[in-house]
Amino acid sequence: MTDKERKIRALKTHSEDALLTFSEAGQQLGVTRSAVAQWADTGRLAYCRLPGGRRRVRQSTVDRIRTEIIENGEPEYLRED
Repeated sequence: MTDKERKIRALKTHSEDALLTFSEAGQQLGVTRSAVAQWADTGRLAYCRLPGGRRRVRQSTVDRIRTEIIENGEPEYLRED
């Protein structure tokens, strides 16, 4: 494991607002990694980029969407046009 990978892992495990892979976000939202990537590609889902260019979704973003789904069903901004 490289130093960069260790730092990313530490950030993910020690942060209250962990950075999730698209697969991890999809598992929590009950959708596929591809659906999460599509939402990110079309601007429907906020994400950040790691120094190596990989994309991650904040846990707080996933928690907010999950709450919206529970309370109101799928949010309008995630629906297909």
